[in-house]
Amino acid sequence: MKTIGCGVFRCWRWLLAVCLLSGMCTVAQAQCYNGGNLDVVFGTVSVGSSAFATGNAPFNCQSNGTTSYFKACLYVAEGPGNLSGVNPRQMTNYNSGSLAYTLYSDSSRSNVLGPQGGSYTVYEKTLTIAGSSSALVPLNFPVYGRVGPVPAGTAAGNYEAPFNGVFMVYSVNRNGTFPSSCTANSGSGNSGTVNMAFKATASVSNSCAVGVSATDLNFGSVSSLASPVDGTSSITMTCPPNTSWTLGLSYGVNASGTQRRMAGPSGSYVSYGLYRDANRTQIWDNSSNMVTGSGGSPGSVTVYGRVPAQPESSPGSYSDTVTVTLTY
Repeated sequence: MKTIGCGVFRCWRWLLAVCLLSGMCTVAQAQCYNGGNLDVVFGTVSVGSSAFATGNAPFNCQSNGTTSYFKACLYVAEGPGNLSGVNPRQMTNYNSGSLAYTLYSDSSRSNVLGPQGGSYTVYEKTLTIAGSSSALVPLNFPVYGRVGPVPAGTAAGNYEAPFNGVFMVYSVNRNGTFPSSCTANSGSGNSGTVNMAFKATASVSNSCAVGVSATDLNFGSVSSLASPVDGTSSITMTCPPNTSWTLGLSYGVNASGTQRRMAGPSGSYVSYGLYRDANRTQIWDNSSNMVTGSGGSPGSVTVYGRVPAQPESSPGSYSDTVTVTLTY
């Protein structure tokens, strides 16, 4: 038994010597790892509108058996080629179309998120991991995005910006304090860089802007209705290219059948008409006589009005309200 015990002891000492000489017993460094990808999904947005989205850049960090103090910074590189730019960045539909967006490090979307070495505010976080913990601890960076307002002329369809350009640079201390910067221990083995893929996506809807603006049609002041009085108005809307639309005009709130009328004092009315052409021959209504078109950047359509010759009405102000209907 004594001889066997000695043999085991000598073997143990020899294995220990090999372990020490080869470095196999070196304590692991505190490190961080890629925890996924950064995806910023804006969903569907219309021309003239804005969209907001929040993504998350997920990382995981681990102690080395000693309480570790991490300081980490997140950077997103400028996109390549036709995705170049930072403020704003660009998505593409791969058909010569582009859609601008911007990434921020704060929920109020005031601090632009840019590449390392740029002039933008550094997106920095700290993390403490107890030495008794060997588990991976999440270190997440929320990223806030904005699209729009989408300019007129932006083609409808799907847009995206994929590239490998998200970098987390970190530094680690084990002396009870955080590093002075994310690169304070660069080259010492107590620092590192972890990268991940990025993708922003959005879809511009094949629809017109919600708002339609129209100027008042003012026939002015007249002393007699013995001859026609003409006036014009304009309707403006914003639609993506190649989006077909139709504009209809109601008969107003004072109509008698299909005859439009402006109401005045003492129950008096003045008849008038709205037309699609300058000659005032093509009636404009909300059924079969409407104006059609495609696109608009923005589109402006003229309404031609006429008060025909008619018997005199009571002096005073006359008005009517017409509803504009945009169908696309």
